[in-house]
Amino acid sequence: MIDVLQKKKENVFKNEGFSSLLTKIDKEAIFWGAALIPPDVINEVISEKPELIILEAVNAASVSLDYKNKNIIADIKIMSSDPMKNQELADNLNGYKSMAALIQIQDLNMAEILDRIEITSFPDHVKIYTSFPEDLPQTIIDKLKMKKTKEEKKDI
Repeated sequence: MIDVLQKKKENVFKNEGFSSLLTKIDKEAIFWGAALIPPDVINEVISEKPELIILEAVNAASVSLDYKNKNIIADIKIMSSDPMKNQELADNLNGYKSMAALIQIQDLNMAEILDRIEITSFPDHVKIYTSFPEDLPQTIIDKLKMKKTKEEKKDI
């Protein structure tokens, strides 16, 4: 910001890509952020991990976290101008979500979390959204503690 005020750097709103990205973010959220992802960075990541080829069309990402009506809300957008790649990415992420539902931690109902995650494809992005009650993380922690206590008593 100081560089912008001292005229050493351009205002981010003069960057068309970043300015466009900022219009798609909930800037009223408690926390938000965005990043443009240069193609060479994506290509480098894919060259190191070929299984991430599904990300080849990604050019930006944004995240917003908020707290409303005693709910914690997370909204992640993965930007790409390729609707087919967006659908493919959303399908893959939903597949991973389904696999995670099958591999649940014993005695811990992960469905409470997984059911609240929505992954949707749009022509210009993939949206990952969740909203859960503020007490859900503590409920899960309590379940884990109870399980650990039961296991410790078993070992005695």
